[in-house]
Amino acid sequence: HFQDAALAYHSKAIPKSELCTVCRRRAYPMDALIVDKKKYHKSCFCCEHCRNKLSLGNYVSLHGHFYCLHHYKQLLKSKGNYDNGLGQKPPTGRSAREMDAEQV
Repeated sequence: HFQDAALAYHSKAIPKSELCTVCRRRAYPMDALIVDKKKYHKSCFCCEHCRNKLSLGNYVSLHGHFYCLHHYKQLLKSKGNYDNGLGQKPPTGRSAREMDAEQV
C-alpha cells in the first residue's frame, strides 16, 4: 500500500497530461505515444487480448480498447461485422482503414 500512496502523491505533482493512461506514471516524450488523444508509454500500449506491444501503424482501436491486427481480425470473424456485437461504429486506426479497403 505504500507504493500506491507514493504513486498517488507523485501523480498529483505531475500534470495529468504527462501521465500514461495505463500505469499513471510520467510518460516522457522519448518513451510516449499519443493515441486517441491520450498518452501511453510505448510498453503500455498493448493488445487487449495477447498483451503484445503495439505501434501506431499496427493497431485497431475499438470502444477504447486496442487490438493487434491478428486478434482484431479474429474478433471480427467471430462476431460477423461491426454492428453484430462489436458496436455501432467501425474501428479507428490507420491499419483499420487499410483493412477495410482490402476487404472491398
